[in-house]
Amino acid sequence: MIIECLDKKYEKIVEDYIGDKYYKCIYLYLDLKKYGFSNSNIKTWIQVKENEEISTVILMYYTGMHVFSIKHDYDIQELCEFIKEKRPAMICGEKIIISNIYDNLGISDYNVELGWVRELDSIIASDRDGIEKAKEEDFYQIAKLLYEDEDLGSSYRLEELKNQMYERNKEKYVRNYIIKNENEIICHAGTGAENEKVAMLSYVITNPKYRNKGYAKKICNAVCEDLIKEKKKVYLINYSTESTVLYDKLGFKICSEWGKIFLNLKSN
Repeated sequence: MIIECLDKKYEKIVEDYIGDKYYKCIYLYLDLKKYGFSNSNIKTWIQVKENEEISTVILMYYTGMHVFSIKHDYDIQELCEFIKEKRPAMICGEKIIISNIYDNLGISDYNVELGWVRELDSIIASDRDGIEKAKEEDFYQIAKLLYEDEDLGSSYRLEELKNQMYERNKEKYVRNYIIKNENEIICHAGTGAENEKVAMLSYVITNPKYRNKGYAKKICNAVCEDLIKEKKKVYLINYSTESTVLYDKLGFKICSEWGKIFLNLKSN
């Protein structure tokens, strides 16, 4: 049975269920730690077995869904029916869970991509010349860069992505660093979510005109340097071979397998 978590008592129940396995559901964990059940853009459910033991935690933020199960003892058919009803633009979680959902979902317009969760193992100090924090007027251009990227932007709508980034930055839940050439953004990196102990390096994008010049490595190093100084554990999720090379150089080590199922919203 799937139950919506409307009562505050569920916050502690879900937090205890996740425990120290937060890196296997990193965004779900960080969003719950930040917002609990108080944010109107977040909805949370648990799937329970007949003995009332939790088998799955499900969180939706805007149109993105995150699924986590410690023992992988969820009811796959019920879960897939629930996903069909909610029709999320993206579903994220451990590779084993995402692969199982994809194999049983039976919806042809969903795509699947597999990757890894990585934890920063070491950092090398680097040149920070030209790096600045993004301002309110920069978020549309940042979102447009991400939206127009074939790998990063297919499961987002431009205005929604800009609003998400701006809202999270305004709440000081994320940070956004940029490098500019006059008024044109060359490169962006930041955090997709963070708290006092954990942060996610996210939204790494370089303007196509300026690629292969070392900007991504430079700006990622700057973000990570600041996070490490604040004694935070730094994680990221990566999918592509190209980004794998970058993150290897930055000192990120694989700690879990990951996956996402997504709609290509640009074609809808």
